[in-house]
Amino acid sequence: MSSVAAKCGELTMHLQAKISGKHFAKSMTCNKLDCPKCQPVIAARIKRKIRYYAQHERLVFFNTITSKQGFEDLEKLFQKIRKELAFNFTIHGYMKRKKVDYETAWNWYQKKKEKYIQSDILVEIEKITRRNSIIEAAKQKNVFYDGLTEDEKRIFKTDNKKLITQKYNILFNYNAKDEKLKETLYEKILIRFNENELADFKFIRVIEFHKNGQPHYHFLTNRYVPHTLLKKITIEGVNDVYDNSYIVEDALKKNPTLNIEDVNTDIVSNYVSKITDYITKDTIEVFSDLKNNGGLTKKIISSSDDIKISDENSKEDEKKYIKLGVYDLTLNSTSHEIPNFSLGNVKDFILLNSFCAPEQDSINILNEVKSLRLDDSQKYNYIIANRLEQISSMDQQRLKNKLIKGAVDALTDEQHAVIDLYKQSNISLLVGRAGTGKSYTIANLLKSLKPDPLRTFVVTYTGKASSRLKELFSSNGVCDYKPMTIHKACSSNFASDFLKNERNTLDCEYLIIDEISMIPKEILAKLLLAVPTNVKILFAGDDAQLPPVNDVSIIPELKINSNVETVELTKVFRSEDNILDAAYQVLDKQMIDFETFDDGNLSDIVKSLVENGYQILTNTKVMTKKINTIVQEGKFQITRCFNDFKYDEQDRVMIVANSTPREVSNGDTGRIVSFNEKGVFVQLDCEDRQVFYKYEDTEEIVPAYAFTVHKSQGSEYEKVVLILEDKPKLNTNNLLYTGITRAKKDFKVFVPSESMLKNTIMTSPISSDIYSINNVVNSSLLPV
Repeated sequence: MSSVAAKCGELTMHLQAKISGKHFAKSMTCNKLDCPKCQPVIAARIKRKIRYYAQHERLVFFNTITSKQGFEDLEKLFQKIRKELAFNFTIHGYMKRKKVDYETAWNWYQKKKEKYIQSDILVEIEKITRRNSIIEAAKQKNVFYDGLTEDEKRIFKTDNKKLITQKYNILFNYNAKDEKLKETLYEKILIRFNENELADFKFIRVIEFHKNGQPHYHFLTNRYVPHTLLKKITIEGVNDVYDNSYIVEDALKKNPTLNIEDVNTDIVSNYVSKITDYITKDTIEVFSDLKNNGGLTKKIISSSDDIKISDENSKEDEKKYIKLGVYDLTLNSTSHEIPNFSLGNVKDFILLNSFCAPEQDSINILNEVKSLRLDDSQKYNYIIANRLEQISSMDQQRLKNKLIKGAVDALTDEQHAVIDLYKQSNISLLVGRAGTGKSYTIANLLKSLKPDPLRTFVVTYTGKASSRLKELFSSNGVCDYKPMTIHKACSSNFASDFLKNERNTLDCEYLIIDEISMIPKEILAKLLLAVPTNVKILFAGDDAQLPPVNDVSIIPELKINSNVETVELTKVFRSEDNILDAAYQVLDKQMIDFETFDDGNLSDIVKSLVENGYQILTNTKVMTKKINTIVQEGKFQITRCFNDFKYDEQDRVMIVANSTPREVSNGDTGRIVSFNEKGVFVQLDCEDRQVFYKYEDTEEIVPAYAFTVHKSQGSEYEKVVLILEDKPKLNTNNLLYTGITRAKKDFKVFVPSESMLKNTIMTSPISSDIYSINNVVNSSLLPV
């Protein structure tokens, strides 16, 4: 590790955002790839860039080469490949070398290509024969070869080399005469050659080092590197080719239902990003040693000239912030917003936020989890259950005494009960369905009890949900409280870790967790580990909302937990609201009005709905993409964004990732109002300002004409339409209820058939998890 990386995070900067004028204390990072703290963040940014360029430059060939003679020989080998594809094996290269016209060079190229194809057919036959001869030898030895580990496979091939060779000779002669096989291989290899064959050669290359092994080059290219060429420039036993694969073929093998024209840039991107997996700890350490000793001038990642992979985040920060000072203090988080009253003495503010407070109760639980060897499902239930018990057992008289109930707006008895319960109980649960005033009650709880704003955290799972709370708090006069996402409160980085944890807890006395039904147990467990045991907690949520993806809603478990006191809001304030009437009809398993659609009329329906200002919600990502594609037909103004999306100015988009510099949240929506050679400008719906996204960052925006019901949670829209596919495993009355309650003024439901809607309304979600927070602590299923 470099000396700069070793000191990463030890200093703190005072920054001011150029756009908003807000002040921040931010940990000063080295932005070096060999730094354990920065590596996950940098790798994530680089991975995104690789996906972007792989899509837009069609880098669909993955190659691996290595050399026993070391790095210099490996670099020479790569340069030979680069020269061949960029110059020698090109029409223009031949024209320049031989000083001939285009037609002559074209004829030469076609002959050369045909020779390569015929040679590659033999190489492919060798590969097929080698594989089959090993399988046949294994069968003769009564061994299931595909069930062996990699080490066992190597041993088997060494021990049975003679038998495998015998099988190979027989099978090769047979395969070499198989005209049908050769015809199939010809078509397969021709497709590879035709991919970008007349384009300039482009690549992204990654070095992989092993402490006790030879270096590797892994590289993505936009043009096929023929097997024959690789065999010609390599020496067996000295430098080798480990991989030479066409990503599109790999995608088709793993997705047999796809046709080649279906393998879009979105699918390809899932394959190409694996190249960054080779940036291992060994690679970084060996690379740093070689570089420090003057034995290496290359970068770990390099690319052709028109592909910009280098990480420029530090330069981006300079564009977004003004640096006002640097302090020799280590912040206990990635950043803190500096309140106006602390601007007179920033150093004291940073000093106050440099202290790390451990929580021994949380540390003890994690030690128990480790000793019990619990799997994830057991672990997170175990942590939540034990933290609830520890928190509920605390004497919180001091915290109660600080809460003095004051005058509030007109509230129902149930809403007053919520405030009283939070004051008296260590852990409270507020359950309220749509229209019962749950968020309004939270705002009045804060207005009445006035807990210390600096030690009160109001958190949500999504940025959109926290934005809605901010608006409501502002309209109800409780602006001192700043709702934020759990990830922001706990200083999450690109890895799954929270910087706020059991050894560095939040300075929190009062915790309000809204939209609790949306929060996965893993995230809730980590949050509870990151707060002191002496904390008052209010969980709030709607038990009829959708649960988290691949998880269950924790509300039913909290309602019966002995450590939690519950109040349910039952009075519905919008009594003559057709939207709420329909939502409650669904929960009561009664039919509602609907219309039908099929493939024949879907396009006309979608275009009409969009023209009339409806927000479309779906139950699947496939339907979402189908609808957005319908809306995007004929759009060609903006073609350099992520995925296969093309836009025109004024197109609606959704932001799908929180961004602190842009001050936007996952779920925010807006319109593309302009674009230039670097990116697009998005006008936000709820604010009178624009945010800019470079094209390589447009993975963070998607068309907003349609998205899933899950993605809509925490948001509201004037008019909503649900278009649901017939997916019995996904369709429940909770999904329908959640979608309907996103609407403020009007909603529609489109389904393939009446019977599908009936089945959806009659189906309630069922938990398949055998563990809950109420059975895991004493469960006989836990390891002994």
